Amino acid sequence: MVFHHAADLRQFYPRWVNHAMTTFSSPDVMRFLGKHINSNGQLHQDFSGEVVSDFKRRAEGVRVKHSVNGNSVKLYDKAYTPKGSVLRAEATIHNADDFRVYRRKEGDRKGPRAWRRLRRGTADIYRRAQLSHKAAARYLDAFATVDDTTTLDQLLQRLEQPRQWRGRRVRALRPLADDRALLSAINHGEFAIHGFRNRDLRAIFFRQTTDDKQQRRRHSAWISRKLPLLRSRPDHQNRGHTSLPANLQRSQDHRGYPKCVTLHSCAAHACDSPTNRSRCVDTLKIFANEKDFGS
Repeated sequence: MVFHHAADLRQFYPRWVNHAMTTFSSPDVMRFLGKHINSNGQLHQDFSGEVVSDFKRRAEGVRVKHSVNGNSVKLYDKAYTPKGSVLRAEATIHNADDFRVYRRKEGDRKGPRAWRRLRRGTADIYRRAQLSHKAAARYLDAFATVDDTTTLDQLLQRLEQPRQWRGRRVRALRPLADDRALLSAINHGEFAIHGFRNRDLRAIFFRQTTDDKQQRRRHSAWISRKLPLLRSRPDHQNRGHTSLPANLQRSQDHRGYPKCVTLHSCAAHACDSPTNRSRCVDTLKIFANEKDFGS
C-alpha cells in the first residue's frame, strides 16, 4: 500500500502495531495463514505447533511478525521516499508441509489430481504466490477495525499551546495535570444552560465556608486567575458575568438540553478516578473541537 504523504503513514502505523501486538490472538494468526479454526473460534485440540508474535524496531522502521510453525505474515513501514511511503505486508513460507496444492503425484503425469503436500522447489511457485497473497490480504483486512479518529494526544497538542487574551499572554492548558480539576468543574450539569460565575466555582473548589472576608477575596482571586485559561480559547463565550462554552449553545436539542457533553458532578480531587478521568475527555473535545479551534 502506497501513501502519498509520509505523515499519514507515520500517524496510523503506531496504532496498527499496537493493534497487532495486543489484539490479534493465536486463532487470528492461524486464520491469516490459512489454518482451519473451530466454529467457536478456538484452536483444534490436535494442534501441536507454536504461534509467535513479535516486533522489532530498526533504524528503517518497525517490523511486526506473526508466525506459525516457521511460516509467517509480516508488516513493515521502512520505505519512506519523496515519491511515496510504502506499507508492506508479506507472507513467508519456510515450512511447506503445512500447505497443500492440487496436483498429480510427482512422476505420474497422467495420474489423478489430489490435494498433496506443497513441494519445496519451484514447481509449485504459483501456489506459493497464491497462498502468500491470500495471507497478506487477510492480514491487512484485519486492520480495518482500528479506530482512525482523532487521538487524545492530538487533542492535547492543540490545547497545550499558549494564547493571547486582551493583549496578555495566557499559558497553555494542562488538561491532564494542573487544570484537570478546573475542566471537570466547568463540566458540571448545572452550568450547561446558564453558565457559571466565580462564586459557583468557589463553591466547588473551596467547600468549607468562611466568614473571613480576606480569605474569601483570596479564593475569588484564585478563581479569577484561572478563568483567562478558558476565555482565551476561541470557542469560549462570555455572557455578561457568566461563562459558557459556545459549543454548548449550538448543541442543544429541541427541549434546550445540551447533547455534546457528559454531565457529571465530582469534587475537585475526584477526577483522579479512571471513570471521571474518561469523562473529562468530553470537556477536552469541547475546547479542542477542530471546527472551532483555529491555528
